[in-house]
Amino acid sequence: PSRSGKLPLIRTMSPDKVLREQPPLKPMATSAVLPFDCSEIRVQPRTGKADYYELTWKPRHDGGAPVLEYVVKYRKAGESPGEWTTNTISGSQHKLTLTKLQPASLYEVEMAAKNCAGVGQPAMMTFRTGK
Repeated sequence: PSRSGKLPLIRTMSPDKVLREQPPLKPMATSAVLPFDCSEIRVQPRTGKADYYELTWKPRHDGGAPVLEYVVKYRKAGESPGEWTTNTISGSQHKLTLTKLQPASLYEVEMAAKNCAGVGQPAMMTFRTGK
């Protein structure tokens, strides 16, 4: 309260207006911030066979620390999703063949790059196997 004993007038704003009026945040150099942004990894499957799927990707090199390895998780999607199958591959490889898949099924994939600072934000995609 002010000296007069009255409460100050507070205007409420919608969250959208508040977000628009805030200045953009500048990235801070802390140990929690990874020097390599993995969110822009492009995952491009090459085949759509019934029992395997080949993922290929082109990592974006933005001057950050080199990728040491990729962590790729995949599972059958749907009403009762399956358990994740996890593969860890060298940072120098840019493809992985997912095997022992079920025909005509939808699968989810999560992939993240790991460097000396830790694991980056995962890239996600789905694909359907052939019949």
